[in-house]
Amino acid sequence: MRLEAAYGLALRDDPRTADAIERVGPLGPGFEHDHRASGLWWWERRHTNPDGE
Repeated sequence: MRLEAAYGLALRDDPRTADAIERVGPLGPGFEHDHRASGLWWWERRHTNPDGE
């Protein structure tokens, strides 16, 4: 449920996304190919490195 909520916030570039991602915590086996987990990774990457370097 937390993964789905964080993913929804990330899609909307909501300012609460970073906190939601922290609450998701580590994802166990089975989430390697989950589009929601990938979406959170991309959101974090864009926000920690906005220049794309």
